[in-house]
Amino acid sequence: MTKITLFLSAFCVSAGIIPLTIFASRKLHLFDHIDNRKIHNCNISRLGGIAIFAGFMALYLFGVFNGTLHHYCNTAVYTTAITGAFLTGFLDDIMQFRARYKLALQILAASLAVYSGLSIERIEVLSLFTIELGVLSSVFTVIWIVLFVNVINLMDGMDGLAGGVSLIAALFMAAIAFSNGNTAVLMISLIMSGAILGFLVFNFPPAKIFMGDGGAYFLGFLFGTMPLMGVSKTSTFTLFLFPLALLSLHILDIVSVILIRSSNGQHIFVADNNHIHHRLMRLGLSVRTILVVFYGLTCIFGFISLSLLHLPRNFALLFYFGIFCISSLIFLGLYIAEEIRIRNAAVRPIRSMELINMNIQVENEIHGK
Repeated sequence: MTKITLFLSAFCVSAGIIPLTIFASRKLHLFDHIDNRKIHNCNISRLGGIAIFAGFMALYLFGVFNGTLHHYCNTAVYTTAITGAFLTGFLDDIMQFRARYKLALQILAASLAVYSGLSIERIEVLSLFTIELGVLSSVFTVIWIVLFVNVINLMDGMDGLAGGVSLIAALFMAAIAFSNGNTAVLMISLIMSGAILGFLVFNFPPAKIFMGDGGAYFLGFLFGTMPLMGVSKTSTFTLFLFPLALLSLHILDIVSVILIRSSNGQHIFVADNNHIHHRLMRLGLSVRTILVVFYGLTCIFGFISLSLLHLPRNFALLFYFGIFCISSLIFLGLYIAEEIRIRNAAVRPIRSMELINMNIQVENEIHGK
């Protein structure tokens, strides 16, 4: 009952704050304005991260004060870190920071998480060898956290996408934490799930509000740090790789977008419409169809990952590798579909001109010309 209460309480706080946020956004004209890259066709508030953050913190602080998190990290420093991650995105939603400043603040928040006691000290590759990170442990951990901050942020380009995928991923994180007896990750995942669901009620298409950078940075930060809580320094395997598996498609999307921007001579931080959801829309899929695809794939990857809890570590790693192979094949299939679409688009004008010439010829014959 306590777990259900955490989830429902976070949901109620988050859902209750959204209408107030929408009202304040209209008064202050704080919208995600329309441009040729955006999918929506009207001005919509991008401050939904406030509700997610508030819904989470209201219950998270209860967990801090009752001592749940003291066994895993320095809670004061960690709380400062997650607040800093949220404020970085939230202030960007209002004032529009330059990419370099946002990255610097993300690194600062991640460094605080490392200072709180959360770090990756070694990486085991099957049973063959172990890489001791040593002095590079902090650097590797910071990169890990910043990666997830930006995965969620770049995923947030369509109604219900980032919120829905994050909700599913958080619920699976709760399931694996329950299986491993990890109280901190279980509690955080459930509170996080409730806060996201309260937001998603208003974000599902047609969206009335977006989570903005504030919500995306906050959720990404949680996904990056949860696997590091209460994990044995010699056994970071399952919880460490779990979020990677759940979000593998979107991680590969980032790699794909960076490669496309680099090949076109663009700065990698310049926004465009080459994300996977944009490409699927150009192929003719509706927003809801795309959501079903992403939600379904996240669930499939989640169930596969859960089934690996009882497998030997070597087999589990191979299955995780298989998940990334599946994600890669999806991108390959998307590339082939786009190539076919481009070829068909090039053929249609030719066929149209041939048809026009045939019609002219028939008319000339009819009129004896």
